[in-house]
Amino acid sequence: MMPTHAPFTLLTRRLHELNKLIEREANAQNQTTLGITHWEARIIAAAVAVRRPLSVTELAQAAHLNRDQIQSYRRGSGCAPPDVSGADSRDNRLTYLSLTASGRALHRRIALLANEFDRAIASTLTFHEKIALDRGLDKVANAANTAFG
Repeated sequence: MMPTHAPFTLLTRRLHELNKLIEREANAQNQTTLGITHWEARIIAAAVAVRRPLSVTELAQAAHLNRDQIQSYRRGSGCAPPDVSGADSRDNRLTYLSLTASGRALHRRIALLANEFDRAIASTLTFHEKIALDRGLDKVANAANTAFG
């Protein structure tokens, strides 16, 4: 099979393009199947992964989003936004967020959809290609972690 990219395209550019393609496809799948955006799915996944109520800032960091996206989701989503589960005893401006029961149910649907998407992509590779890709990505990640000191 001939590559569809120029032979000397920057590796980081190809990885960025692949990331954007996957995000675009995941977003389309989330919107079509669940009626939510990809970043809404990321907020829900982050809230589930941490397993404790989070401040808006902590949730934004865990979901790799900004605070405005979290606040916008809390205000506008009809898809089980995180509940305010309490204010900080030292600072009543600080509230903690956790998922509702319907948010946790939505997370299970998000996880099933994500696993299905991952299996579809992975099925295009042979066993040996998966091993080679995994090793190559480990090398790239290690190089990126040590590139500048």
